[in-house]
Amino acid sequence: MTKRNFIILTLCTFIIALSATVFVACDSKSEPESDEEKYACLFPADEITEPGYDEIPDSELPPESFVGTVLEEDTYYMEVAPNKDEWEYEISDRIRVEYLHDHLDYLYGIGRKVVITYIPPIAGGSTISTDDIRHDGFEEFELSVQYRNDSIPARFAEIQYAGLLTMVANSREFDENASDFNLYYYGLHDVYVNVDGETLPLKEALGYGKVTLDGVIAECNRKASLGLIEDYEYKDGGSVLYDFADYKIIKYHTLDGNRDVFIGTSDMDINAKNATEVCVGVYPWRDLGVRLKAENVTRSGGNLIFTTHEADVTGTLQTGEAFYLEKLSGRKWISCDTRPTIDYAFNMVAYLIDSEKGFELKTEWEWLYGKLAAGKYRIAKEVMDFRETGDFDEQVYYAYFEIPQEDICAYPANSNDENKPITEEVAIQIAEEVAFNTYGDTINDEKPFKAIYVEDEEYWLVTGTMKELMHGGVAEIKISSNGEVLEVTHGK
Repeated sequence: MTKRNFIILTLCTFIIALSATVFVACDSKSEPESDEEKYACLFPADEITEPGYDEIPDSELPPESFVGTVLEEDTYYMEVAPNKDEWEYEISDRIRVEYLHDHLDYLYGIGRKVVITYIPPIAGGSTISTDDIRHDGFEEFELSVQYRNDSIPARFAEIQYAGLLTMVANSREFDENASDFNLYYYGLHDVYVNVDGETLPLKEALGYGKVTLDGVIAECNRKASLGLIEDYEYKDGGSVLYDFADYKIIKYHTLDGNRDVFIGTSDMDINAKNATEVCVGVYPWRDLGVRLKAENVTRSGGNLIFTTHEADVTGTLQTGEAFYLEKLSGRKWISCDTRPTIDYAFNMVAYLIDSEKGFELKTEWEWLYGKLAAGKYRIAKEVMDFRETGDFDEQVYYAYFEIPQEDICAYPANSNDENKPITEEVAIQIAEEVAFNTYGDTINDEKPFKAIYVEDEEYWLVTGTMKELMHGGVAEIKISSNGEVLEVTHGK
């Protein structure tokens, strides 16, 4: 029996023996209705640090993971400082990890980032027992890229690149004990990684220790061994090119000592290292110590949560009302189309992001983009490190969210027979809502809408009515037989 179970058993025995007394002490009314009410006076709410865990047997608790920095270690334990964005940091800023077996032949290294996986709760608030420790980041992650020619609204001015290559970082920025090589992007604006339930710029994730470059190459080798991607080895000392669907990764290993990693467009080849125009020191990402998440998201808007962590901030952190939306298409982020009839501008206001409390901003986007269709999205927000007028740094942060298909309004089917298409009336109802959300109230001028069922392709084609003296075309909406919107266009 563990110490924890012994304590629980002792408390339970004590509670049963004194239950009548407890009822009187807690309240003068009749017997409480629930166990929570019975024992509220014995277990004050402010003393409970991990709600829910005491109700589940240890053997059934799901594992938790966090990233931390090794502060101290021996062959039988280590002490780590959890990253400040981790839930475990709220429990303790220094956690002791006791190994299940002595690590006689390996030490991780003081100052190194490690991923700790354990079974909760954290004993005494500061001790866990596990051997599941990784020094190469989380095992599961997925990369995506943004090409430089992807459209971004002009108000979010991008850095002007001097050449095809961008020198992103040196490996020792993330691990001082690592071998010395550089990370380059070839023809890309940025690279993102989906890891540990969130999507971050790769450089940011590397800094947090959520992934490592060794881990990225290990994942390339794993996918190549399973036949999921093609890999090509070169007789220059052992360089390897990994060919993904819409990007490539090169790990150089040349006879002259080149060990650099390149992530680039799908047309990048092994000669990328010979590019003469290289942007050094102008990589567009500078961490201002901000994390951005979207919560309570609907098709019309959501809450943006700004939190902070340690970073080299020289002024005050500020954000405004401006934003833009992008939708994931394949593995590329494409700017969402705004309503064509709207002429808009954002209010020029500045909101302070508190270094301790963060900041929450309710944001509506239906007025600008209409109600969102099902898919994966991200919202971009500028954050400023403001020192004084004319003296500031800016960075664009993203919050990622998804609109599931089930969140899209459901319309009644034609009958109980799922093989029959929705009715003409329902197709027009769907089309009118979609057209209004996309083009605004001017769409009312195109009513009544008409629907034709294209039987060989099994979809409804719904169009507006072109009236006398109207200029341009009308809305055209394709809707599948089960009510899914396939395409929305408007004539010019």
